[in-house]
Amino acid sequence: MAAAQTLYPTTICHFVLMANHMHLHLVVQDPEDFVAFVGYLKRESAHAINRLLGRKKHTVWCDRYDDPKILDPEKAMQRIVYLYTNPQNANLVETIDEYPNISSWNAFQVGGEELQLRRIARCSIGVLPNGVTSISKQQRFADELEELAGEEQTLLIEPDAWMNCFHELKTSDPEQINSLILKEIREKENELRLARSKSRTPVLGARMLKQSDIRKVYTPTKRGKRMICLSSKEISAGIHSVL
Repeated sequence: MAAAQTLYPTTICHFVLMANHMHLHLVVQDPEDFVAFVGYLKRESAHAINRLLGRKKHTVWCDRYDDPKILDPEKAMQRIVYLYTNPQNANLVETIDEYPNISSWNAFQVGGEELQLRRIARCSIGVLPNGVTSISKQQRFADELEELAGEEQTLLIEPDAWMNCFHELKTSDPEQINSLILKEIREKENELRLARSKSRTPVLGARMLKQSDIRKVYTPTKRGKRMICLSSKEISAGIHSVL
């Protein structure tokens, strides 16, 4: 992700990586950079995953993806709440704080992050041991990979950058907006917790997530219509450009 951002300037606001898909909340100046950014991210992660699994030229990502434009701040806030409650909705964890996979949650809480990361070359990635490995063995494997990492690159996460896209937020306090988003996240988590309690559905939990085997067959089942834009209001036809 840091390499993609370096090559194709893209403002990263929020993201959550799930086991079989990812959610990105981005601000884009040049649409061509956006297409290249996502393409690079999918391509390089696919190569890494295939090397970890000892496979060659195996399809990892679907060809298409949704990249709707968000037309108003209310919908932007709704999507951020949706993004950070995706793991809870999938019954993986009780709260986003417990989610062990990669996300921008920490950056959101502290107001942004600038991370210096060393890039791991494709050729440095070895094959994972067969079967489920302990968390300590996974950590050793990761540490060995990191020792082989090369050039350092910057990953900049700017959780408030999306607010600059809407003129109606020019005089708003970002902290108040983020407090409202956090409140809605907690309310959604409580709603999901209550629903699980009624249906007696447990969450998988952070530890089990960490110990899950990456070698799982997954076939996409969703074939919904591709969205062009998202809005919290009814809009008329004839929009020529959006931020």
